[in-house]
Order: sequence, then structure tokens, then C-alpha cells
Amino acid sequence: MDLTTIKEVSFLNEAIRGYIIVVAGETCEGDCSEEFGNIYNWYAINDNRNVAPEGWHIPTDEEWMELEMFLGMSYEDAHDEGSRGTDEGFKLKETGYSHWLINDGATNSSGFTARAAGCRIFYPDLYDYLFIGYATYLWTATLNGNAAWARSMGGGSGTISRVNWGRQYGFSVRCVRDVD
Repeated sequence: MDLTTIKEVSFLNEAIRGYIIVVAGETCEGDCSEEFGNIYNWYAINDNRNVAPEGWHIPTDEEWMELEMFLGMSYEDAHDEGSRGTDEGFKLKETGYSHWLINDGATNSSGFTARAAGCRIFYPDLYDYLFIGYATYLWTATLNGNAAWARSMGGGSGTISRVNWGRQYGFSVRCVRDVD
């Protein structure tokens, strides 16, 4: 699938087009996408050309909550905002220190294998990659007002944050297989 044509970006208005960012950072040399995957803004993951392969989709906020509750998070925590849960993040994170600089407690018992790909942020004077090796940020397909829901996990913590982020930020995605 050729998504290079969705790289048009305008930072100043709501007409932002989707983009794919190849991550380059401290934990790998040059192109880090082989290790961490691509980083997308929310517009790219909801583009009609579909970032997800056929038969797959970007999970909704509700699907993320379902996963979190399956891993042991309470209903109340799952529906809350900010840092939630106790050890559910540990169950999602890859073990070891190949892709996490701080990773004590990670078990990856779910097989999810989250890696600390960091994120790309956009402020008026700063367009930068942050937290590679320290945290992971993952989009949901769910809008919340002018922003969209995402999840984040930091090294050394078992919690999963549920945060409403501006759609111009660059985060990782995980796809979910469609159910017939």
C-alpha cells in the first residue's frame, strides 16, 4: 500500500492531512521504523485509504477498554481518564531492555509486545520526537470533541493512561482483526 501521498501537512489549521513519520532516535540509527513501526497522526489512521490492512481496523476507545478490563482493570478505572489500573501495562509491554530504557516489571503476558516508540509532538516552535525508549503512545479511532482518545504507557509503570490528544500528534497504532 502506497501511503506516501498522504504526507501533506499544514500545522496551523484543521485541514491537516495525514502523515506517516519514520522514527529516528537515540535507540536506533537512522530509520527506526523496523524496530518501532511508523508513527501516524490521527488524520492518517482515519484516512479513507485505510492504514490498516484489509480485514483489520484501528481499535476504538471501547475496544481498548475491553482489552484493559480483560487484563484485570476495573470497569471504573477503564472508563476514567489519565493514569489508570495497576499492572495491566506490564502485561502489554515487551520484556527486556532492547526497546525500553526503563522496563522493570514488564511481563508481556498478553503477547501484545508494546515497544517504547515515543511520539511526535507539534508546538508552534517545536516539531520533535520525544520519549523513544521511555514510553509508547497509541491512537484509538475514537474522536472526543476536537481531539481523539489515545493510550500511553511509560517505562517502569504498570498503568495505562487514557488521554484525549490533539489529532496532529504522531503516535503508533495497533490494528485489530475484524470479526465477521
